Amino acid sequence: MPWDLEKEDEIAEGLRRWVEDDHPGALPLARPLVAGRDALEAYREVAWRWIGLEADGSEFDWPFDTGAFAKLLPWTHRHREATWLAVLQEGGDFSADDIECIPQEAFRAQAQAGALREWLHGFEAASGNGLNHFDPDEAAQALGMNGVLLGYEAAIAGVTPVDRMDEAEDESEARACAVRAVTQKYRTKVLSALTMLGGDDALFFTLYASIWPKYDRGPADVADSLLGLREVEYGEIEAAWQFVSDGWHESAYADC
Repeated sequence: MPWDLEKEDEIAEGLRRWVEDDHPGALPLARPLVAGRDALEAYREVAWRWIGLEADGSEFDWPFDTGAFAKLLPWTHRHREATWLAVLQEGGDFSADDIECIPQEAFRAQAQAGALREWLHGFEAASGNGLNHFDPDEAAQALGMNGVLLGYEAAIAGVTPVDRMDEAEDESEARACAVRAVTQKYRTKVLSALTMLGGDDALFFTLYASIWPKYDRGPADVADSLLGLREVEYGEIEAAWQFVSDGWHESAYADC
């Protein structure tokens, strides 16, 4: 889409409608996802007005209902479930045959999907856009987690929530604590998969621009203004930035 400074507002509004109406499942990107420095430099010579990544959900057969997965995502990403799952599958080294035949592999896919969902809810809280509404018990049921494997994985995870399982008042609370133990264990795998979107700066831009999109400039300028702190104070994005760069932040926690 060519630049036209005299029609800037009209172009920005038209672009907003096009993205929201025709590509609601797309994730905004700061730069194109291309292999090789020469290719990236060539793309940078183009005055891109908007760049995004979108999947249609047909790329992989997940061992859970992706519609149920979508309903429990933060509202920001409710229509982006197929794209997030495609990113997870691309970087997660999953085999459709193994998932179908090996229960442990199916559980691994469910656990990483749960960890991704929890992490996205965490960014909502860290960014100040909302609270962390991740419900681990609801996630276990929506993802169809095998109870035996969930208990086994939680027992070997060796993280704090497991210590609280014996104190749980009922099965639902025990399952919730087990899920938190497992999602914490698999969080590193999820973050590794998300590196396909770029480094910390690119991932932060994708998450931030998903909540607060800007269409009046190209993504490179928007990202430079955001990360260069020309439009925001560091204190405004400190928790969210640390959440992305460190993988988590205390402001993102929800009660077990």
